[in-house]
Amino acid sequence: MSRPRRPECPRCGAKALEILWGYPDGPPKEGFTTGGCIYNPATDPDFVCPECDHEWRDDEFDTYEAMDKS
Repeated sequence: MSRPRRPECPRCGAKALEILWGYPDGPPKEGFTTGGCIYNPATDPDFVCPECDHEWRDDEFDTYEAMDKS
């Protein structure tokens, strides 16, 4: 397991948790949370906000990043 990516939530600005999919061999490390055993990369989120529970996909985050820079 690598270091978590911790982007800011596009709704509230809190640091997100990266979602781990599958069956982990123990509790998630800091910065990660579990998402379940079945993962659909086309529809399931990559991040969740621990403050407002907003979930989003990595490609959506790229869209928010592009919007912020314009």
